[in-house]
Amino acid sequence: RAINRADAVYCSSAYTSEWFERTYRFDGPIHVIPNLLDEDMLTSVAPQDLRPSLGLDNDALLIYMPSATSRLKGGDYWLSIIHCIAAASPGPLGFYVPGQPPRDFSLDTIDLPENVRLAMPGQQPYAEHVAAVKCCSLGISPSLIENYSMALLEAVICGVPMLAFDTGGNSAIIRDGHNGYLTPLGDLEAICTHAVSLLDPGRLAALQQRTREYSQRELSAQKTL
Repeated sequence: RAINRADAVYCSSAYTSEWFERTYRFDGPIHVIPNLLDEDMLTSVAPQDLRPSLGLDNDALLIYMPSATSRLKGGDYWLSIIHCIAAASPGPLGFYVPGQPPRDFSLDTIDLPENVRLAMPGQQPYAEHVAAVKCCSLGISPSLIENYSMALLEAVICGVPMLAFDTGGNSAIIRDGHNGYLTPLGDLEAICTHAVSLLDPGRLAALQQRTREYSQRELSAQKTL
């Protein structure tokens, strides 16, 4: 009844627009306008490298895994991904997993590979989170459902390539080989294959450069507006 009084509907992605049309009867116009980043704020945040606090060298791989302890965000997969990449890594590497873990979650019960260093700061100010993301080598989001992920968008605008499942609105942000890779939903082997390939410093550096250029050109709020 409320929607029938609306003049128009705005959705954050083609995915949410499709589901709106499946769910509701609405005769008015439906527009897609992606969520916008405050790019000036994002640019103003200075990087804050987590590697020293994790006992890692400056050139060690540091992987961002947004909200990975949440089940819908890939909580059933993240440890398998960590083990897979750690087994292929020639040296120590780190994982940055922000957000609030479940109440029954305990680091003491996790069997981590010896070469893995884990940063789980919990809830923190937005600027501190962005500062940490900017120093990550790449990111992996094994989320099972997304609308238009701000975590993915923030990361790629900062030049951090993201690996994610091809679900929800992820394809509106990630373009294969340009700013990361999309894999079929639940295909852990494909995500791990891409991640392991980025252990090659030259390949990773090239993708990071393409990520920054493509994302700032194609996903900028200026272009969207």
